[in-house]
Amino acid sequence: MVRYLISSLVLLWISLPAMAAPLQVVASIYPLKLIAESILGSRGEVTTLLPKGQSPHDFALKVSDRRKLADAELLLWVSPSLEPYLAGIAAGQRSVSVSDESSSDMPSSHREHSHQQDPHLWLSLTEVELFTRQLTNDLIALDPANGDEFRVNAERFIEGIQSIPFAHSAIAEPRPYAVAHRAYDHFLESFSFPQPIVLSESPEISPGARSLWRASQSLERGNCLIVDSSNSQRWLMAFAQRNKLTVKRVDLMGVEPGVSTYKVLIERMAEVFESCSRREKGEEKTPALVNK
Repeated sequence: MVRYLISSLVLLWISLPAMAAPLQVVASIYPLKLIAESILGSRGEVTTLLPKGQSPHDFALKVSDRRKLADAELLLWVSPSLEPYLAGIAAGQRSVSVSDESSSDMPSSHREHSHQQDPHLWLSLTEVELFTRQLTNDLIALDPANGDEFRVNAERFIEGIQSIPFAHSAIAEPRPYAVAHRAYDHFLESFSFPQPIVLSESPEISPGARSLWRASQSLERGNCLIVDSSNSQRWLMAFAQRNKLTVKRVDLMGVEPGVSTYKVLIERMAEVFESCSRREKGEEKTPALVNK
């Protein structure tokens, strides 16, 4: 009897379909993790390479990071211009980058120039849609049994982010505002917000006094200065105080509490830009106070 039971259990175990192990995905930054989780659902595990809040501009790989990458079935990253330390690794394993030229009809030279000027590609709804479709194809190749679920999740995700610009109507009377450095070009292309006054081309560069004075001539007292959540450079705070500007922080990396999806990340940014660039009814223009 015992032998019969054992034989029956063995036959039952053999006849059961093999349960696929969850896909192991590594995303370089947290916003890409949010995108991947929306597509994978419960069919995979996504970890980030960079600690939450760490800037990709000055990150260096550790031995433990290389082990994590070696164990990953799929690597998600932004671009060689932003993350040069991942270029060689990505070439040697299955990976998807937001800058993947094969997913765009844009001429490669024009797209490359655009990416080098502003490497924050995860803030572009167009680039993210292309990235999502390529990511979905790779997930289906790795786990074809759950392909239909990945496709449905991807379409739902894309529909969600495509609906965001419609919540922000065109601004008839724009108000001047400034941003700390060039990081929002791709984001602004997705919306109807007016162009900001850019104080610095890069977060690593502190502009000179003359450059800041010229920028202040186009600002009014009470206008916004938009800075990254983690940016507290002294020259920025001094510029805002000197010109009586209102400092508004935006979360580029999804580090703030409550950012549970990519859509929430972008919606919160859009709310800040709209509040800063829309002049309220009856609002008077007030020149900024500048120490010449």
